[in-house]
Amino acid sequence: MVFLSLILRPRVNRIANIALSVMYALTIIAASIGEWNYYIFGSAIEVMLLAAIVSYSWTWPTEAPPNLNDLTDDRTQGGENGRRAEEGRTDVQHHI
Repeated sequence: MVFLSLILRPRVNRIANIALSVMYALTIIAASIGEWNYYIFGSAIEVMLLAAIVSYSWTWPTEAPPNLNDLTDDRTQGGENGRRAEEGRTDVQHHI
């Protein structure tokens, strides 16, 4: 699922994470019926972690992250800050 989370589009990724987490949680709950206490405790922790995955998936942004090329410093692109740095001006703003 980690690999799919990296390659799927955000909308498809959200739906897949929510659907698979809910289905897996239901199988864990069904399998833990009548088991020993330590198994039920481990299953409860696993269901809570799956609930966290559903929560993060539900609130995850619907858009793809910006392109890394858009986040480069203006100085490398020859923008206004790059010209100021070349002129020796000290009011250069650095973007991280």
